[in-house]
Amino acid sequence: MRNLVVCIVGCLGAGVTAAGFLACSIQSNGMAVVADASVADVADAGVVPDVMDVMVEVTTEATPDVQDEPEPTCTEESCGGACCGGRCVPRNCGGCDAGSIFCPFQAGLAGVNGYCVSACSSCDAGGTTADVTCFSCAGAAPAGRCALSPSECPAALDAGACSCASGEAVECPGATQACTMGLACRTCGQPSTNGQPCANGKGCSEQNATCNQ
Repeated sequence: MRNLVVCIVGCLGAGVTAAGFLACSIQSNGMAVVADASVADVADAGVVPDVMDVMVEVTTEATPDVQDEPEPTCTEESCGGACCGGRCVPRNCGGCDAGSIFCPFQAGLAGVNGYCVSACSSCDAGGTTADVTCFSCAGAAPAGRCALSPSECPAALDAGACSCASGEAVECPGATQACTMGLACRTCGQPSTNGQPCANGKGCSEQNATCNQ
C-alpha cells in the first residue's frame, strides 16, 4: 500500500517554495505534520521565502533648498571706476558688453565713478540726462564719455582730442564729431564746428549741437 502524503502550505505568492518543504515533516503513520517555522528559522536554513510582507520605516531628513548666491551688485560706493553690469571696470568702459561709453553717476565732476552705456541718451547722471557724447584719445584707444554740454569735450590735441590728420571727419570716433582747424576732432556744438561735415555725413549746427543738416 502506498502512502499518499500531501503537504499543504499556505503561502503568499504563486507556487510552493523551499520554505514550505522545510516546514513540513511526515509521521510514522503517514500523516503530514506542519511544523512551526518562523522567518528566522527559514533564514537560518539559508532559504528565503518568495513573498514576505515587510514594513520598512524610512526616515528622511529634510534637506534645505540650496539658494543660489546673489549676483554681485556694482554701485558708486563699491566701484572705483565704472559699473559694467555687476562688474567693476576702468572708466573708459572698453570691452564692456553693456556699452563702451562712460556715464558718470554725477555730471560735471572730475574723477567721479560711473557706469557703462551704449548711448548717452540713456545716461542718467545724478538725475540729469547727459546726452552729449565726448571722445578722448589721451589713452591707447578712443574713450567715449557722456557730458551735459559739448563744451565739456576736449577741443585740442594736447587736451586729449582725437586727431583727424586727413582733414576728414570720418577719422573721428564719434558720429557727431567734425574735423576742425588743427586737425582735431570736435563734437558738434563746439567752436568752429558750425556747417562742418560730421562723421555721420551730415552737416553740423553749432547752435543746436546736432548733425542733421
